[in-house]
Amino acid sequence: MNFTHTRFGTCTIADINQGQLEQFSEAMTNAGDLPMTIWRGKAVRAAISAGILIAPVFTDEQVAKEKPGLIRWISDCIAEVIAEASRIDPLS
Repeated sequence: MNFTHTRFGTCTIADINQGQLEQFSEAMTNAGDLPMTIWRGKAVRAAISAGILIAPVFTDEQVAKEKPGLIRWISDCIAEVIAEASRIDPLS
């Protein structure tokens, strides 16, 4: 799924499979008590590790050096795709 932001450009998130969702969820275990700023960075790093974040391409070190607004936006994109992947179509 592609997202576009006037300031940050394009973010591409994979069509998530069960394995990626499990890997992301394991990485985010016990993250609920973290401050939101740390949680967002952790979510982006977890998405990178699980192969969920396709673009932009970051390393763990690069995530730490990016603008907080960009990391917030990317983590919101990730959360939206994960929520969509977890929904059950009532007509299926």
